[in-house]
Amino acid sequence: MFIGEGEWKDFINLDVYKGKKYAYKVSYFCEELIQITCENALVRTVGGNANIFNVPSAIHEMAKEPCFIRRDLSKCMIESINNFPESANEKL
Repeated sequence: MFIGEGEWKDFINLDVYKGKKYAYKVSYFCEELIQITCENALVRTVGGNANIFNVPSAIHEMAKEPCFIRRDLSKCMIESINNFPESANEKL
């Protein structure tokens, strides 16, 4: 398929495209979590007895999910993090 002169610029300026990009921005939380965890597993800095490449893991399951599911997972995780009670001595 060939995109004509100026068509991509016109496309990315559509409100529909901008709305989709905004709606899916929250799913980047899962993307970053997957990426960082896999990078840490490769250099063996993942704590505990996790071996995410050879056994079923939450990271593997998250990576299998389509973007719209990861968006909802991200929303729930972010909400849980924000609602987690902080210690009286610690502030993030």
